[in-house]
Amino acid sequence: MKGVGRRALMGLAGLLPVGPAFGQSGDMRAFQAQVLEIFRRKYPDISVTPGKDDGSIDIETTTVNLGNIYSRVRSMTAEQRKAAIIDFLDQAVESHKLARSEKAPSWSEAKKLLRPRLTSVEPLREVPSLLTQEFAPGVVVAYVLDLGQTLRYVDRSDCEKWGWEKPFDLHIVNDWAITNLEQLSAVVPVKSKRLSGNSGKFTAIEEDDTYDAARLLLPKFRTRLLSVLGPRIFVGIPSRDRLVACSADFTALSAFVGMVAEDYRQQPYPITDTVFL
Repeated sequence: MKGVGRRALMGLAGLLPVGPAFGQSGDMRAFQAQVLEIFRRKYPDISVTPGKDDGSIDIETTTVNLGNIYSRVRSMTAEQRKAAIIDFLDQAVESHKLARSEKAPSWSEAKKLLRPRLTSVEPLREVPSLLTQEFAPGVVVAYVLDLGQTLRYVDRSDCEKWGWEKPFDLHIVNDWAITNLEQLSAVVPVKSKRLSGNSGKFTAIEEDDTYDAARLLLPKFRTRLLSVLGPRIFVGIPSRDRLVACSADFTALSAFVGMVAEDYRQQPYPITDTVFL
């Protein structure tokens, strides 16, 4: 698949007030203080402290590096900076909670629970031990154990407990994860829609089971998309819970690209505004 285009991350609309614009003096310590203030307002029940250096914070036992977000927000407007930091912290907290969740089951149990997950690389940067592989620039395939009420990301320590030796065989995890989600997705409908005044077809996959975007990884599911929309299609995965696609002859393609970009900016758990062919 080829990426058609990207736009810069804007983040969520302003949710919390902040003080004077940060980053103007280039002082990382001042930026750290602003991030801590925003975090404590939004997550008052979660312990957060300054990290061992000015470029990090500690969310309980998890150290979060601020270098990337600091570089990214310096050229933004005050409103954009605030929104980008809030989005960054939301994803950092989610990754922290998943990383510290319950211990991995045995391999005989785990292989049946594996699922793939497409995610922006940003929230996973602070947990480098997670098992991932690149999908597209800025997007990785991660793997989770679906435990029903909770999900748990798979990391290298899990593989060690399962008795595997380095280098970890991603193919084993990937094959089981794809097979499991493919089976679950066999009953997910793919229905095409025609928009008034436009040629071509359009579909949206929104099962709200946290795996909508990840279905782009499934060979059989992609075959179903192609059978409904045609041999060449455009696909967007703007967020975890949304997969949209249209046929190559869709006359409202510019509107489709704009919709993907807007969903990426506005929806929870954003992945990418790239449109794939």
